[in-house]
Amino acid sequence: MYRKLLFSRESPKLGIENLHFIFNPKKIAVIGASDRKDSIGAKIFRNLIQLGYAGEVLPVNPFRPTVQGVKSYPSVSKIPSKIDLAVVATPAHIVPQVIAECGEVGVKGAIIISAGF
Repeated sequence: MYRKLLFSRESPKLGIENLHFIFNPKKIAVIGASDRKDSIGAKIFRNLIQLGYAGEVLPVNPFRPTVQGVKSYPSVSKIPSKIDLAVVATPAHIVPQVIAECGEVGVKGAIIISAGF
């Protein structure tokens, strides 16, 4: 489905209401969140928590049971509730797989922060 949408001349009709989940998310998954202070995933996760984001922020890291003291999930598909926004801070070669998984579980929007495209 992901590839079909990417390469299709027919695109789904998108309205402005779809942007609501990017600009006003109630629940954010930070995919690539980390305990490594220098990683972009760690910085994004920490900033969302420390700068007063009012919604729920969930770290996703397949190698850590907790990230910065918060329960972590091994993948976005293991999060038991719906996610409005995924912030993807992973290496570029993993991004297509992550975005496909986000689509499969109904994540409403995604922001990709990665190099190498």
